[in-house]
Amino acid sequence: NFTLTCYGTNSAKQDTDEGLVNIADVDSNDNTPAAIYNISGAKVNALQKGINIVKMTDGTVRKVFVK
Repeated sequence: NFTLTCYGTNSAKQDTDEGLVNIADVDSNDNTPAAIYNISGAKVNALQKGINIVKMTDGTVRKVFVK
């Protein structure tokens, strides 16, 4: 989830960085795939065409679609 706000070039409002995550911080963490599963739940060695379920080393799970 994210929020995009455009105040324009002549706006008196100021944007704050409160609660925002820097993209460099997200890319720099060492969160790599621990396991990859296909939509049937079978473990595979690499991403396959279609929907893949990827379990990361930090314990999170992501659904990844590959064309």
